[in-house]
Amino acid sequence: KLHDVRTDEALVRAVPSVGEQVWDTLRPELTLDATVSLRSSPDEPEATYATVLDIHGGRVRLRDVPLPLEHVTGAVRTSGQTVDIERLQARLRTEHGSGSDASATSLLSATGTVDLPAERADLYVAVDDLLLTRNLLEALPEVGKSVWESFQPRGVVSVTGKLYYDGKRKPRLRYFLDVSLKDVSVLPAAPPLPVRALAGDLLVSGDRILSNRLSGVTCGGAISGSAILYYGVDQGAKSYG
Repeated sequence: KLHDVRTDEALVRAVPSVGEQVWDTLRPELTLDATVSLRSSPDEPEATYATVLDIHGGRVRLRDVPLPLEHVTGAVRTSGQTVDIERLQARLRTEHGSGSDASATSLLSATGTVDLPAERADLYVAVDDLLLTRNLLEALPEVGKSVWESFQPRGVVSVTGKLYYDGKRKPRLRYFLDVSLKDVSVLPAAPPLPVRALAGDLLVSGDRILSNRLSGVTCGGAISGSAILYYGVDQGAKSYG
């Protein structure tokens, strides 16, 4: 058993079979305790590794989402080239941008499985009190930029749902997310009428955002209803109603 191991590029890349891929995908700079088991037999000349990782600090930088996850803690098990995330928590910091030094920190939780040879991941995630900013949305693959251009949303949301990653397909990242709005404001591209105090729940998937319950205030009056946004990742078109 190893205590207070600090991972860096050289150490991670040196891990047999999976190190290069793990570093290129996650860039983990962590502090952890590790229990390592080595298995070999005459019938299987190549040794296999099983590890239990108790992570208690550091950060991860995802290849497809350029937002660092900091103060990472949790428990991860590996067996061969499969990674089971039993519990993982991290802090996600979002910057206001536009020359401002202000930022907000949200708590992210995740569980799931990663198949390294297949370049696939199946994760359940939850993020509390996530600050919506242009920097955050434009960092998200595909949907984020479309949402910002269509609505320029600002405010706070909570997110739960499933993420599916497949490095051998396009788009590599798919998701089915429930988003709870908390006093959000938007400025639609058309018609350009600002809406504030926007509340409700959204269902976000690969090509659309759907809500059966929205309420807010615009032009001094209350509004309520439902909405759907098609952001046309495959078709290159956007529409909403």
